[in-house]
Amino acid sequence: EVDEEKVRERKTTDKEVSGDGDGSKEKRNKSLSAKKTIVNLEPNLSLPNELTEIFIQVLSLQKPLMVIYLIKKLGYRRMLCFVKSKENAKRLTKLLELSGIVSVEYSASQHAAKRKQIQTRFENDELDVLVCSDVMARGMDLANVDYVLLYDSPHHLSSYVHKVGRTARAGKSGTAITFLEHKEIFHFKKMMNNLISSESKLSQTDSASSTQQQSNNRKVREIKIQKSKLKPLVEDYEISLSKLKELIKSKSI
Repeated sequence: EVDEEKVRERKTTDKEVSGDGDGSKEKRNKSLSAKKTIVNLEPNLSLPNELTEIFIQVLSLQKPLMVIYLIKKLGYRRMLCFVKSKENAKRLTKLLELSGIVSVEYSASQHAAKRKQIQTRFENDELDVLVCSDVMARGMDLANVDYVLLYDSPHHLSSYVHKVGRTARAGKSGTAITFLEHKEIFHFKKMMNNLISSESKLSQTDSASSTQQQSNNRKVREIKIQKSKLKPLVEDYEISLSKLKELIKSKSI
């Protein structure tokens, strides 16, 4: 298993990457969100039949390592990864780069020509992952997205749908992965039940039966990844994390 002492030693820097070190106010907001997930139930929310939905229970400090595992060991490439802030996107992108993963930050602050260039590289299969903040979820038009990773638990049903809807488009298959801490699982499942309810309401006004069939078959399954699977990556991860820490100290990122 992963050495717990080393996990504690990495706590501060891991928080900066995982997104838990953004200040006490945000921590309080996160705590409140964990207690009560706000569900925006809109009657027109639905997802395509071609979408596979999974969630992974993970400790907050292990999230960056889990991303590396998904890409390096499971081959989850052509991935779009959503994180809660631009700062976290920048730091996670750098950590993945230091870990030998071809990753690029995708930001609204970038010039349109720059974003277009990044899109072209992604669609030409030159990148493993695009990392972007939640605000980029709406209005994205990106082809060839095989995986969408929600690095942070979604608090709104509409937000979840808009993010995972970046894959499984135009009849193609796709996979949505959500990272959840133990305390977030109950509310996430409740939100998924509300999505089923939303799709059922939509089917009542839909002449086709595909939406109803989709609603009946919807199931978000859990993938359990043992700590022993992560262990071979820990040493290199710690080296990359140390380099990231130095870059943060020097304000190079």
